[in-house]
Amino acid sequence: MIPFKDASEFTRLIEGLARDIVDAHIHYKLYRDLVQADKQYPLVTQQSPAFWSLTLRAHLDLSLHKISRAFDQEKSALHLRSWLMTIKENIPLFDKENFRERLKENPFVDSLAESLRCP
Repeated sequence: MIPFKDASEFTRLIEGLARDIVDAHIHYKLYRDLVQADKQYPLVTQQSPAFWSLTLRAHLDLSLHKISRAFDQEKSALHLRSWLMTIKENIPLFDKENFRERLKENPFVDSLAESLRCP
């Protein structure tokens, strides 16, 4: 479990974890799309092989780094396992009142709260 002071800090932690997972997906998709583009336009990569080789490696490395952070087991890090344990230890954060407070800036908070379920 990751200790936090209040719901806003919990939200910040979740957003950081989500950002890592989304970034991993984005960079892996860029990598795949560039590999596919190389098959269609080989002359482009042949004109600057060092640049494209480093670019492809960077996208692949970054996607692996970001997804690894999500599965990391470091005690002080927020990863998928610690996120689930944190939720388990803080179930009251997910009642209707706290949910609405945490998402008060979200224009869809009312519709989200209609189908609110405790994790």
